[in-house]
Amino acid sequence: MAAIALDDRAAAEEIYATLLARRDGPPPDVTSLSVELRPVAQLAAFLSHDEAAAHFAQAATIADRWNAPHRAAEARSRTTTWPLPAAPPSVTQNSH
Repeated sequence: MAAIALDDRAAAEEIYATLLARRDGPPPDVTSLSVELRPVAQLAAFLSHDEAAAHFAQAATIADRWNAPHRAAEARSRTTTWPLPAAPPSVTQNSH
């Protein structure tokens, strides 16, 4: 996700809020499942929101309903490992 890759917390907060508002609505198809549920959890983890583990657990439950065991297992593994590593420091050159 670009906001995470670019360490853009403002954009991540905006996207998180938009997706969170749709989180409890039923996805119209499997594509929406992958497009909306995982990013909510990933953004919450990136933003260090306490709800991240709950989002991953919900994603696992929904993946089970959609008979997507690989997605469910991935989400379950993130319920205990959700903190993402810090973004790499920006590269700066020293001028001497």
